[in-house]
Amino acid sequence: MFKRMHKISCSDFWVLSHERLSDFYTSAWQRRGSPLPLLFFRLVLAAASVGFLVWSLTSGQSGLSPLWLIYLTNWGLVMVTAMAVSGFFVSAMIACKRPADDEKTPWYVGLFWIIFNVTQTIAIAITVLYWTLLYDANTMVYATTAAFWLDVAVHGFNSVISVGELVISRTPVRWLHVYQPLLVAAVYVAFSGIYYATDGTNGFGEPFIYPVLNWNEPGMAGAVSGGSLLGVFVVHTLVWALALGRNKLSDILFQRQTHELPHTHDKA
Repeated sequence: MFKRMHKISCSDFWVLSHERLSDFYTSAWQRRGSPLPLLFFRLVLAAASVGFLVWSLTSGQSGLSPLWLIYLTNWGLVMVTAMAVSGFFVSAMIACKRPADDEKTPWYVGLFWIIFNVTQTIAIAITVLYWTLLYDANTMVYATTAAFWLDVAVHGFNSVISVGELVISRTPVRWLHVYQPLLVAAVYVAFSGIYYATDGTNGFGEPFIYPVLNWNEPGMAGAVSGGSLLGVFVVHTLVWALALGRNKLSDILFQRQTHELPHTHDKA
């Protein structure tokens, strides 16, 4: 028999209502409700993401330059780092003072949830867009081996860290939260247009941030922007489906007997 569909309420669109607080500090792949396994995993993610961020800031043509801030790749790197660090903070706070599972969602958990929602979709989208639209093996020349691995790190390992958090944790994903990454993507599209209109240039002195987002050719830039915004819905749906599968498999394997509240049907 199909379960009764969850009735959508206004609270489902925000991040301060969830049935089980423990979903934010326990792994999907543990029997006990201790926050320590996920705490140590998140420490590794936080250290890796901070390392990649520092590496990017101190290397490359736009490192330690205001131009570093114009690239979506670097926006995504900041998001990944914020997600990993805030996730570690959540686990550390819970480890120090573990609240009841039905307690009201603390502000720092809600903040982490927003960053998590945005990062999951944006990080994957950045990886897909870069390797499909921007990377050209025939023309891409790296000054050093380190430059090549930095490129891989900020356009590939960023998604590894993001998906790692998604798969190992039990952080909930609601499809209705799609507006959060969509808003960030729309802000970047608007920023790229404003940057072009104010005669901004990229690290090579060209009058655009990315060749495919050159507003001197509005047809192409508009198509890429529209396709990217549509892609946010697709990627977020895939993330939601992966989280749903993660939860179902976790329930089957561990039966979630250690949680104080029974598992309820995932919200949209």
